[in-house]
Amino acid sequence: MIFEKNGIKILFIHVPKTSGLFTISVLKSFGFKEIVNSNPKMLKEFKLCIGNHVHAKILSQEYDLNKFNYIFSYFRDPIERLKSAYKMLHLNDEKYNDFEQFVNDMFEKYEVDPYIETNFIRPQNEFYVDGCEVFSYSKDNKISFIDKLVKLDYIDVNQSPKQNIIVNNSLEKKIKDFYKKDYDLYEYLI
Repeated sequence: MIFEKNGIKILFIHVPKTSGLFTISVLKSFGFKEIVNSNPKMLKEFKLCIGNHVHAKILSQEYDLNKFNYIFSYFRDPIERLKSAYKMLHLNDEKYNDFEQFVNDMFEKYEVDPYIETNFIRPQNEFYVDGCEVFSYSKDNKISFIDKLVKLDYIDVNQSPKQNIIVNNSLEKKIKDFYKKDYDLYEYLI
């Protein structure tokens, strides 16, 4: 998935069941706009990857990956990823008695059609492209992803206009007098 803001182009390689909705909402909340692929020659392949679960082979054919400022993805323990896929897909289709039956069926179908369930089963290594920063699926790494965007100066978590605010001595005294009890408490807490 391509996101753009102020000339910064980011490629988020959305591996199914690895924080996709979280990542998309974070990027959009910081003002990035999703760029939708409209190249007719690739639309057939992209349609097989509903949810923008587009793997490396297609991405490398479609885009000059060197033109992105940043490329990243999340990878997840394959067993946990399959469990998550099972829970989601099983809610919509109760034909599987258990997880083992689901896995056996999906692996068998994958041999015939690697796009099965819109790339939900495709191994994560097939999503990797050179230059891609891979985050491990975890709460801590979701925060690391946001930290990385801040460090690259792609997002400003304060969302405030950047300006230098000068506080002269008399204004500083006025503020400190007004918030004297806060300062007293703050010093106590330190």
